Amino acid sequence: MDDLLRYYNDELAYLRRLGDGFAQSYPRVASQLRMGSSGSDDPHVERLVEAFAFLTARLQKRLDDDHPVIARSLLDILHPQLLAPLPPATIVRFELEEAENQLAAGHVIPRHAELASAPIAETSCSFRTAYPVNLWPITLSEARLLPPPFPVPDNLPQEQYQSLLRMKFVCRDPGLTAADMENLSSLRFFLHGQRQHVHALYEMLFTRLTAVAVAGSEEHQPLHLLSQECVRPVGFSTDEEMLPHSMRIPPAYRLLTEYFAFPDKFLFFDCDGLQTHLETWQHNAFYLHFYFSQRMESLERFISADTFQLGCTPVTNLFPVTAEPIRINHQHAQQPVIPDGRLSEAHEIYSIDQVTMIDEQGQQHEVSPLYSLTHDSTQNNQPRWFWHATRTTAQAMDNAILPGSELQLSLVDLELNPLTSTDTVVSVETTCCNRDWVAQLPFGGGEPYLQLVEGGPVQQGSCLMPFSTTRRPFEDHQLPWRLASMLALNHLSISDGPDGAQVMRELLRVYDVYRGPTDAFPLEGILSLTTQRVVARTVSHSEIRRTDGGLVSPIGFAQGIETTLELDEPAFIGVGLFLFASVWEHFLGLYASINSFSSLVLTTPQRKELKRWPPRNGTQVL
Repeated sequence: MDDLLRYYNDELAYLRRLGDGFAQSYPRVASQLRMGSSGSDDPHVERLVEAFAFLTARLQKRLDDDHPVIARSLLDILHPQLLAPLPPATIVRFELEEAENQLAAGHVIPRHAELASAPIAETSCSFRTAYPVNLWPITLSEARLLPPPFPVPDNLPQEQYQSLLRMKFVCRDPGLTAADMENLSSLRFFLHGQRQHVHALYEMLFTRLTAVAVAGSEEHQPLHLLSQECVRPVGFSTDEEMLPHSMRIPPAYRLLTEYFAFPDKFLFFDCDGLQTHLETWQHNAFYLHFYFSQRMESLERFISADTFQLGCTPVTNLFPVTAEPIRINHQHAQQPVIPDGRLSEAHEIYSIDQVTMIDEQGQQHEVSPLYSLTHDSTQNNQPRWFWHATRTTAQAMDNAILPGSELQLSLVDLELNPLTSTDTVVSVETTCCNRDWVAQLPFGGGEPYLQLVEGGPVQQGSCLMPFSTTRRPFEDHQLPWRLASMLALNHLSISDGPDGAQVMRELLRVYDVYRGPTDAFPLEGILSLTTQRVVARTVSHSEIRRTDGGLVSPIGFAQGIETTLELDEPAFIGVGLFLFASVWEHFLGLYASINSFSSLVLTTPQRKELKRWPPRNGTQVL
């Protein structure tokens, strides 16, 4: 309405100026149009002018609105996630019920498990988990970052280890031992605490870690070394995505979308390879030792057991909903998709997952999206219909303006002719969020508590941080330039040209649609990005049999691109310099062309080279 008022005032002022000038030029035929700054003395003329100003204001606004409509339509085809609402998200911690402290087999909460909050106005908010959660009857009772001296594995020089992160795990039941949990092969940790400490610890784990060992007694002897690859980052693989993935979005861009949407989802790491060493230990406790090549005195007094949270997963306010049936009629080419007619204010559509058409004979036909790979004009000698949805601003209900958007659905053929059969009913499966209702949930003392819908031997999930707010890129008035940037980037290469940093900044600016002016991504902290072609040795992950019967992994050579990224550390305070570089390293791997690879070198003016990643193609490290 504010925009319409601005258009109305402009049109009214223009008509008054135009009418006054016309009356002065032709006083014999238009003297009654003479108006001052306050309007005409004739109330009938003033009423006519105001009505005409209102109509032309609506027309002018509609013409101007057509520009973002075109941009939205194209973006919905190319990158639909840039238009969908970003649902609230947080990190939730689960624990086994106290009565299950002897559950040696543990319990698994599957990925996409459904959670429910306490009711708000008799309606609960729904959520789903992003990662599977393995719960064990153990407690992390102690975690300390220690300076030398400390115990080290046999035959290893003490001088190589400048810091030790020691964790102590205790079985909840005194009669339970580590050997009883025979399936305990991996532990997943979430780094929790102040951002500057968590980001520094994350960098330390993946740049300064030199060895990992496990011990079964207080004396820490013997120390059993784990492989150097036992510590693994979490959140980068395709089965760890947080938001629904569209096949129209390349995996590399999905990674950037999730980083800007909820970067805390990447603050997880796994420690694998425990089963071999724990299966024979008849102890009620065991220890993990992480050795580092550099001491971080600034972190030592901030590290505790609370820093490393077990049983955690990101959760998002997304849930499946079967929308109200839509009866096609000849009066409207588009029909609104209504998830719940009784609670429209609590449901906003994130995506349409499936559309089914029920004809007059009662037969069901699955309808494909118009912009898909199935475009046969006929099927079984019958005309083929496709669905297309347009996202628009939500309409007011009961004199209240709804926040967010709604979807308008139309069934069309390949020539965009709408289906007008009055005997057709359409069923729509959607994924929804609860609009802005999550903001009403209390936070503090573990609240809001989230309950597993399917139940299990699990306590209520407690939130470790407040929910993020619902963000809506759809409402961004800068969509046309985002579209122009998106199309231009398709013809640019990060490795071409003298200023790769500028291309990188523009790419990140396009995807940074979820932050406000106060927490915008520090693009000015990207100092330079240079590339060079390199040749690296590759080792196949499959083995072949030699003529003498032995097995060998083939070794070859490949040409790829080495990228050197220079970032300014002060600009990334609170953002996480190394965390962002890790996301960018995976992005480059997914961005690399076939039969090639990418490798990233991270540098800063303050500390020079921080990390040199191994060559990567897609999700595979060569």
